[in-house]
Amino acid sequence: MKDTFQIEIRHRRLAVDVEGITQMEVTALAKEVEDKMLQIEQKYNTPDSSKIALYTALAYAEEIHHQRNTYEVAKDLAERKIEKITHLLRAALDTSAPSGSR
Repeated sequence: MKDTFQIEIRHRRLAVDVEGITQMEVTALAKEVEDKMLQIEQKYNTPDSSKIALYTALAYAEEIHHQRNTYEVAKDLAERKIEKITHLLRAALDTSAPSGSR
C-alpha cells in the first residue's frame, strides 16, 4: 500500500507517494537530495535550479549504475560458487554411495 508524505527540498514542498518506507526515511532521503543538490550547485557554480536538478539526477543514476554493476558481479560470483559446491557435493555423494544403491 502506498503512503503519501509531505517533504521539502530547497524550499519547495512536495507530496510524494512511496511504498514500504516510513515518513522518517522519506525525510532523510529528502535531506540527502537537498545536500547533493547543494554540492552540485557549488561544483558547477550555477544557481539554475533546473540544471542542478538534472545534474543531481545524473549523479544518482551514476551511483545506481555502479551499484547495479557491483551487484551483478557479486551475483555471478555467488552463482559460480554455488555451482561448484553443487558439483562437489554430487561427486562426493556418487563416490560414497554403495555400488548397488544407484
